[in-house]
Order: sequence, then structure tokens, then C-alpha cells
Amino acid sequence: MQDSHASLDQAARVAERLRACVAALPFDHLRDGLRVTISLGVAQWHMGDEGLDAVTRRADEALYRAKDGGRDRVETERDEATAG
Repeated sequence: MQDSHASLDQAARVAERLRACVAALPFDHLRDGLRVTISLGVAQWHMGDEGLDAVTRRADEALYRAKDGGRDRVETERDEATAG
């Protein structure tokens, strides 16, 4: 039986594949030079999280870092000890 829990790295790899697939989609109805991309923020559940709001907040923070970093990218939550 496969483990139902994914590591942060595994989730980030899935998010990166999704990002790449969307970027590669042909949108023939768009004007020349326009393309569709996505940015994704990835977070994981931590022991001590009181609910989904904590995970969602960390994923949202990662998403905004992705947008601030140039868009069309994946960012993961930062370790509180190394966040700067």
C-alpha cells in the first residue's frame, strides 16, 4: 500500500509538473505572444497545526513569493528557522 502522505519535496515536484504543463498548453485563440502561466505555493501539514488555516497561510505566503520572484514558478514554505 502506498503512503498517502507526500513530503514537501514530492509536492513541489508535482506542482512543478503542473506549472510546466500549463505553460506548454497551446492557447491558439490568444493573440500572438500571449501565454498562460501559473505560480504555485506549496506547504505541508506540521505537527501542532491547529487547522487547515495554518497550512493555507504558509502556502499563500509561498505563492506570493513566487509572484514577487517573477511569476511562472513554484515556491515552497520556508522553514521558520531559516526564513529571512
